[in-house]
This record gives sequence, C-alpha cells and structure tokens, in this order.
Amino acid sequence: MDPALVSETERYDFRWYGKTRSKRDAFTPSRATLVYDPARSVNPDKAGGGNRKFIQKDFTKNEVFLAKDAHKESLICLDPKLESKTVDHFKAHKDQFFICLEFALNTTKKWNLKHNLGEKLKTI
Repeated sequence: MDPALVSETERYDFRWYGKTRSKRDAFTPSRATLVYDPARSVNPDKAGGGNRKFIQKDFTKNEVFLAKDAHKESLICLDPKLESKTVDHFKAHKDQFFICLEFALNTTKKWNLKHNLGEKLKTI
C-alpha cells in the first residue's frame, strides 16, 4: 500500500469500567507503612535490615509483606508470579486485604482471589 494514499492516522483508546476510580485510588497518597512484627516475620535475626524483616512466615513460595496504618492491615506481594499456595492462603483467610501485581495472576488465580476476597483484593 502506498503511504501517500492513506490519509488517516491510527488511534487507540484504552477504556474500561472503573478506570477513573482505579486511577484515583492509585494516585491517592497512602499513610500506610511497613511495620516490623517479630512474631509474624521470617528469620528476623538473619534479615540484615531493610524490608526483608517484613516478610510474613505464612508464605513459603512468595515474599508477602505486611503494611499497616491506624485502620487496617494489608498484605502485599510484588513477585512476578503468584504461587497456588499463596492463593490457597487467601481462600482460608477471607478477612485479609491483599495487593498484588495483576500480571502475576492467571485467569484462574485471579477469579479465585476475586471470588474469595471481593473488594479486599487490589491489583496494580
């Protein structure tokens, strides 16, 4: 095809239900901080400082961190792949808030988490 004959420019638009709310939530500053809890942390004496102290011991396959503020606790996983054992944990603990990377979830894991946690699941 001759480029001179084409007078249109291609345009792409990304829209979905809830996009505005998602963007607003993503850019709202958080007052939550990582809080060291020695009873729930894995090997705190060997952590060597830094965020390694905040890894929760209920999770063996993924690094899951605890963040707290005055109102709630959230568990956060930034691993590129979410393991089935982590998903199984949230099937049994439906009262916990969980934040993870959306691309770490396949369709089945995402459905299971959304089905069990509902609004307590946030993906970024």
